[in-house]
Amino acid sequence: MEAGQLKSTWRDTSVYSCAHYTLKTLLSLEAVGNQVIKDIPIMNLNLSKNKHIILNFLGEGHGPDDIKNLIKYLNQTLPIDNIKVLFNSVINSPQDYRYISFPENMVNHYGFFDSIDAVDFNSYSIKIDRKFLCLNRRSSNIRTELIEKLKEKISIRYSLNSNSATLESNKVLIDGLIDNHKQHLNSDNIFRSCLFNIINESSDQSTRLLYRSIFITEKTFKAFALRQIPVWMAVPGLVAEVKKLGFDLFDDICKNHYYDNTQDENVRCEQVAELCGELDRQFSIAQCQELRKNIWNRLESNYNLLKKYIMNNQQTINNHFKFLQS
Repeated sequence: MEAGQLKSTWRDTSVYSCAHYTLKTLLSLEAVGNQVIKDIPIMNLNLSKNKHIILNFLGEGHGPDDIKNLIKYLNQTLPIDNIKVLFNSVINSPQDYRYISFPENMVNHYGFFDSIDAVDFNSYSIKIDRKFLCLNRRSSNIRTELIEKLKEKISIRYSLNSNSATLESNKVLIDGLIDNHKQHLNSDNIFRSCLFNIINESSDQSTRLLYRSIFITEKTFKAFALRQIPVWMAVPGLVAEVKKLGFDLFDDICKNHYYDNTQDENVRCEQVAELCGELDRQFSIAQCQELRKNIWNRLESNYNLLKKYIMNNQQTINNHFKFLQS
């Protein structure tokens, strides 16, 4: 059942932080059980049948299909009405348990916005020197495929497989190897001097043991923080969900992001590359500079909306927990 359909008066609740669950672990009921047993003393969980538990998946993109074995394991002790879930991903289907979906949770993930906001005083005057930016700290087949298609069509500033923890030879770097801290520091002008941001989101449909859900990460919100026009390579429907948050997605410039409805990942990849090719042919660097000037109020509105979400983020999280405990 969807959030809002149940009312309860319980107070004795455990909050189980579950973002550490890998999709591989969740494939096996036995592996899930071993993880729960390991977590009980660490997280002070009480799984008595008269107790309640909130599964907190904020920070990762787990969906209902991913966590079926965890629900099944817990339901051996707890009634289904005692199990609540706080998802980061977008959930659009009824479930047997009470849940809340919080897709805008990562609006300032690890404080990325703070580093950009700290140098915001000169954003308007930054000179555009490249039309497209595409950052890919982690490589995947579909990300690599998109980059190869884009390289054939446009001049692009991109990184690929820039994770400092990997040793693969196909690295493409913008500002060196990127560790867990550096990935959230994108305030340098090299990132802010592009007009379009091609966002390879974290979920995809072809990579094994990767999220399939609509999972809006900081990659999306960084485009608004950098005052750029976003184009997405993501699972179907993600663009529509970002639009629901109230952001201007520049449909008039990006052909209504028509690729968002395409179910086949390879076809959608080709559509995204083709759209970027059309934008490249339509706007020179000088015209990009002029376009940015003409739409500055819209870019600024997105920036300010993002700041509003960030300002309200902790209170929204608190409200979600209160609702699940009501």
